[in-house]
Order: sequence, then structure tokens, then C-alpha cells
Amino acid sequence: MQMNNVPFDWKINKLGNVADVFDGTHQTPEYVDHGIKFISAEDISDPSASTKYITHQAFENNFKIRPNKNDIFMTRIGRIGIPFLLKTDEDFAYYVTLALLKLKRDVVPEYLFYFIQSNYFQFELWKRTLHVAFPEKINKDEIGKCLVLYPDNITEQKKIAEILGTWDRAIEALTGLIAEKKELKRGLMQRLLSGTQRLPGFTKPWQNKKIGDITHIATAVSKSQYIKETGPYLIVDMGAVSNEATLIAKKQTDYEGDFLIRDDLIMPKDDIGGGNIIGKTVVIDYNNKYILGDHVFKIRVTSVECAKFISNLINSFGVNKYMRRVSTGSAQLGLAKRDVEKCVLFVPTELAEQKAIADVLSKADSEIDLLNQQLELLKEQKRGLMQKLLTGEIRVKVDAATC
Repeated sequence: MQMNNVPFDWKINKLGNVADVFDGTHQTPEYVDHGIKFISAEDISDPSASTKYITHQAFENNFKIRPNKNDIFMTRIGRIGIPFLLKTDEDFAYYVTLALLKLKRDVVPEYLFYFIQSNYFQFELWKRTLHVAFPEKINKDEIGKCLVLYPDNITEQKKIAEILGTWDRAIEALTGLIAEKKELKRGLMQRLLSGTQRLPGFTKPWQNKKIGDITHIATAVSKSQYIKETGPYLIVDMGAVSNEATLIAKKQTDYEGDFLIRDDLIMPKDDIGGGNIIGKTVVIDYNNKYILGDHVFKIRVTSVECAKFISNLINSFGVNKYMRRVSTGSAQLGLAKRDVEKCVLFVPTELAEQKAIADVLSKADSEIDLLNQQLELLKEQKRGLMQKLLTGEIRVKVDAATC
């Protein structure tokens, strides 16, 4: 990615010329119950939230270079180039998966924090991993060779950072609102799906029903060989269900067979990792748009039940806990059809009550979906603004007295 039309009053410099770059410790730490927080790449989103500690003595012995306020941590292993700007003087011990940047001249920390996130700097990092054996790793010397573009005027740097900070605060506020809405929905699900809170007008008792008595469960073979970028249909397999039980099918195909119909439920029966998706369900919303793939169950309701209610009930904490508990395996978890069929659901006897509960929860989902769309729009707008502000394509006004 070439930087063209750089403003005459901006500089291009190596990161190592404007900041010292340090590695964390290579030693595997001995954790204790309290002391100095120890952080690694997995803690980059919020180092203060780390629950890992080493002793004060170990910190004194092993960390001569210590982080201070306005220093920047940056991941250098795995998903490299994720920064975190320290806003306090809290002590942190840090692992080799992180680099520590200490500014020494020319650039304010808030500006550098945003520039590291820019497409330009991320491309610089990527270029410097092409010639190494492990492309998901970059050493501190290579980080220091990455080029940084910045206004010569410190005030302009600060103003750019202030503008982007405004977007970050809006993103943070909306992210917090989404988290609140999700928590409210979880509470609502717990009450409505257990029968502890009844909707107005419904008084008839609920009853236990086995999933196998009210549904038919089927599987299909892999459709990987039929993937086609311009295909009119979408394959629904293990990767098509998110850990929040939403449909995220992306693989296209022109294969015509194993069609799913509206109100079919899809449940991942295998999961590589911690079981975050296994046993959760999504509801198919259109006829003949989706093709059943592998590693999932197709659950078709065969009795007079509301498919969306049944899906919500399966995704509720108690039922999904059962699904994860009966799963077997280590590296890859597997869920047996017979165990799903044996699972007992507590359901309203009235179909109208099932539909009413499903409608309430669908409205909550729609509200969360709308907020998520707004969040993605904010993030996209911020990315576009960063591209223009951090390359000088758009200039901010600076008083002549500060130039």
C-alpha cells in the first residue's frame, strides 16, 4: 500500500525513531493469587481485567522496562497489531506476545494509538511477516522498521486523535447499550421460558415433552465439493451458526438437494473447541434458500408446536447446558442424536401461548439486531474517517498561533 500525496508539512518516519520498542518476558510465569497483574495478547482489550498475577519480587527481578501512562501495548503474536493505550500508571507484567512502545519524540501517544489501527500501518506489519517462518509473529526490530505518517504539528495530531476519540466513545456507549439489552433479554427468556412469568390471558398448565416425540431429526453429508461463489443457495453447516445462535451462512452453492424449509431448526452437533455452538439452534426463515450441510442436525417440528418457541427453549440456559453436558470428545465435541431426542422440554399446552412468547423474544432480538447494525455502521464510518484523517487527505483546522 503506497502512501501518495503526503502533505508537505507531514513526516514519514520509522516507528523505531519515534518510539522505543520492547519485548515482554519469554519466561513462563508462576502465577499467584494476588500481586502484579500479568498480561498477554489475550488481555489486550482490557489489561486491567486480567486475573493473572505474579509476585512483586518476580516483577522487580524480571521487568526493568515497565509500562507507564501513555505507553502503548501492541500484540505481536497471533492477530498482530492490536494496540492498547495505557491511561494510568498501573504496574503490569507482560508476556512476549506483547510489545511495549514508549514514545520518545515527535508523536503524541493518542495519535500513534490510532495510526497503529490504520490500514496503512497494518499493511506495514503484514509486509514484514512475509519473509519469516511464522507469519503470525513479528519481532520488535521489524515493528520498529514500520513506517509512521504524522503531522509535524503536535496540535494537529491531538485534534485528529480527539475526533477519532469521539467516535470511539459513541461506539463504546452503543456497545454498552447492546450488552444491557442482551442481559435484559436473557432475564426475559429465563422467566418466560420457564413459566415463572406468564403473559396476560394464558393460564393453562404446561407439560413435559421429549424433543424426539415432537420432532424428526436428520443429517446430511458435506457439501464442500459443491461450493460455488455464484451459487444461488447457501450451505448451512457447523460454521453457519454463531455462538449467539444466529444464522451466518456464507458458503454459496448451486447444488440442488437437501433443501431446508421454513421453520426447520438447525443445531450444530459437532464443535471444535469449547462447545460454544454445540446444541444451539437457529430457525430457517425461507423455503428452498438453504442447503443442509454436515456437522449439524436438521430438526423439523412434527407436532402442533411453534418452531420459534422450541428454538428459544432449546437455546435457554438449562436446556443448552444439558446439550453441552451430554456431548462427548476432547479436541472435537460431538452430540448424539439419541441424546437430543431424550431431552425433555417444558412447554405450554396452548399453541397460542408458545407463539406469543416467541413474538416477545423476536421483538427483543429485532431491537438488538437494529442496534448491532447501527454499531457496524459507526465502526465503518470510523474506519473511513481514519483512512482520510491519518493520511492527510482530510485536514483539521489548526490555529496559526499553534503552527
